[in-house]
Amino acid sequence: FRPQYIYGEKANKYDYIDWYFDRLVRNLPLPIPSPGTQKVSLTNSQDVASLLTAPLDNEEAAVEQRYFNCGTDRLYTYDEVAYMCAEAAGISRDDVQIEHYDPDIFGKAN
Repeated sequence: FRPQYIYGEKANKYDYIDWYFDRLVRNLPLPIPSPGTQKVSLTNSQDVASLLTAPLDNEEAAVEQRYFNCGTDRLYTYDEVAYMCAEAAGISRDDVQIEHYDPDIFGKAN
């Protein structure tokens, strides 16, 4: 089971979304791999349990599939996630400092 990014109460991996909030509230730039339009799926922690039990309702799929990508049908870009976090933190969109960088030079996690 592979949910991409989980947020919300009882989520055990906060660092992805928290990274945005940490930089936003300290008025630091957000280095985001260029062009910032890469799509990600955000899944609320309350939805994870239903995602994990879904294959049990379809025995054939549970047997045939090896991996289950868990997520919603709504995808967001890295830039959109930055603006959503800013809005949630009460920070003006104009104050969000996105700095796109070339991931071929610096990598995606540096």
